[in-house]
This record gives sequence, structure tokens and C-alpha cells, in this order.
Amino acid sequence: LQRARISRVASEYSLDKMKDDIALFVADAYLQVLFSKQNLEVLKAQNEVTQQQLLRTRDLVDAGVLPEGDLLEIQATMADEKQRMIIADNQIQISLIGLAQTLGIQDYQNFNIVDRDYDIFGNEILENSVYDVIERAKEERSEIRIAEANRELAEMDVDLTKGAYLPTLNAFFNYNTRESGQGRIIGSVLDPDDPTRQIGLVESTNEVVVAPNVIPELGNPLPFFEQLYLNDGITYGLQLNVPILNGFATRNQVKRNEINVKRAEFQLEQAELDLEANVYQAYTDAKGAFEVYEASLVAAEAQERAFEYATERYDVGLTNAFDFSQAKIRYENTQREALRAKYDYIFKLKVVELYFGIPVRDLKF
Repeated sequence: LQRARISRVASEYSLDKMKDDIALFVADAYLQVLFSKQNLEVLKAQNEVTQQQLLRTRDLVDAGVLPEGDLLEIQATMADEKQRMIIADNQIQISLIGLAQTLGIQDYQNFNIVDRDYDIFGNEILENSVYDVIERAKEERSEIRIAEANRELAEMDVDLTKGAYLPTLNAFFNYNTRESGQGRIIGSVLDPDDPTRQIGLVESTNEVVVAPNVIPELGNPLPFFEQLYLNDGITYGLQLNVPILNGFATRNQVKRNEINVKRAEFQLEQAELDLEANVYQAYTDAKGAFEVYEASLVAAEAQERAFEYATERYDVGLTNAFDFSQAKIRYENTQREALRAKYDYIFKLKVVELYFGIPVRDLKF
């Protein structure tokens, strides 16, 4: 019973690990949908700016202030942005299908998520040292618990196998009865339907010789408990088995199970080493992703100011359409990279939170 209980606990730990893995798959797919949607919104906002510049450039070209090449440059930029918006919209659909498949939803066409701007929550987890996160992970993660349960099962198998060395004493007790519900014979009487029966002939006279035809007289059966008392049978005894000839088989099985214990101990050590490496990698990735995100915000802000300056110069004719388009492309790229860095950091932070022991249901999404 104890072994069955430990085996059940190990299965529950395996189920918990599977749930955590599925949660990460769902989180990754969900964040990919959010990124794709916000990326499309950025492209649409930039396209509105391009449309305004297209109208203004057309007026300036018609007035002879700007050459027609500037108008062609803006039109090419407009066409490129529309192409990227189509690609971004397709990426949203692909991301939604991926999320629906992860969730086991069959109706892809009608599946969607609520549009929202995912805010960056505090990174209190990263304020802990990586060693604190590793210690918490060793206490909370299912990988270690599974390995510990498997080691305990292996040790228990050794104890169970060693039990075959010991003599076994069995006791048995049997009780039976010949109780019957049939009537009992209490005498004999003449058969009223055939009171005589022929037993021979007189040779000289051929007279029939007859005798009384009697049949048994049945009485009522004895009461049940009286029959048990009169007809019962009891067998009991002890059986002692002393293992002698099977000693080598038992010893070999014990040795095999002891090897399994060593293997389980090595697997536990390997699980701890793997967990340390995974936590260290996740922690380092999360801190690096946060630094990349902060740097991307600075770059996006700088490129936004550069784009505003380029717009002012273009409006007064101090720069051409090509330079203006290049400034706009650089600004769009930094916005996209800021979005990518944002959701990359969010996902990697969730991985660290899981290692820190935060339940899946308590993760902020």
C-alpha cells in the first residue's frame, strides 16, 4: 500500500510538470498573438502618417516646390507599408490558429482574444539572487519531486525483495457441512398404488408368488443448525516455508534493485543539476531581456525625436523624400523591436516565476 501511494504521488508530480509545460506553451502562443496585434497597430499608425505626407507632398509637387521624385518615393513607401500590413494581419491569423490549437479549440474561424495592451509588471522576482531562485525551485519544482519519489520507490523495492529471504508462516482454517434440505427416511410402508410385487411362480401349479411392495417413508428434514452440528467438518493448521533453494534468485534480484537505487540517486542528482542550469539560464535570459527592453525604449524614443526632426526638415524642403523615408523606416523598426523585446521579456519573466514556485493560476496574464 505504501509503494502504491508513493507511485500515485509520483504520477501526480508528473501531471503537475505536464501542466506547467502546457501553461508555458499557452503563454508563448498568447503573447505572440498580442505582439502580432500591436505590431499591426503600429504599422497602421505609421501608415496614417504616410498618407498625410503623401497628400502634402502631392500639393508641394503640384506647386513646383518639390520634384516629382519625392512624390514617387512617398508612394513607394505607402505601397511597402500596405504590404507589411497585409503580412502582419496574416501573422495575427496564424498566431490565433496556433493558440487555438494549443488550447484544443477546433473553431479557428470564430476564435479571438480580447485586444489589450499588456503592461510590464514589476520584476520583484529578479530582485532575488539566482541562488535564491534555485533553492526555491528545488523545493517547488515537480522535476525534483519526481526524482525523489522514484528513488524512494527503488529503495522500497529493495526492502520488499529482501523479504523473500525470510521464512513465511501461513495459517489456514476450513469449515464445511453436508447439510441437506432433502427429507430423511423414518420407516417403510406398503405402496398404496401397488401393494404387492411378483417375485416368482410355483412350478407345479404356475401360481404367482408375490411379496409386499414397501417404499421408504420420508419425514421432514432436520432443522438447519441441528444438521450443521451433526454433519459439519473442520480443518485447520499451519504451513511454514523456509527459502533454501531460491536463495540465489532472491539475492540476484536484491542486487538488481540495489543497482536501481543507485540509478535513481544519480537521476536525482542529474535532475538537480539540470534544474540549476535551467534556472540559471532562465534567470540570466530574463535579466538580459529586461535590459534589452529598456534599451529598445531608449532607442525608440531617440528615433521618434529623429523622425520628428526629419519631418520638420522635409516640410520646409530641407531634406528629400528618400532621407525622410529612411528616417521613418528606422523609427518603425525601433518601435517593432521595442514590442518584440517587451513580449520576449514578459515570457522569460513568467518562466522564472514558475521556477520560483508561483502557481500557474497566479501568473499575471
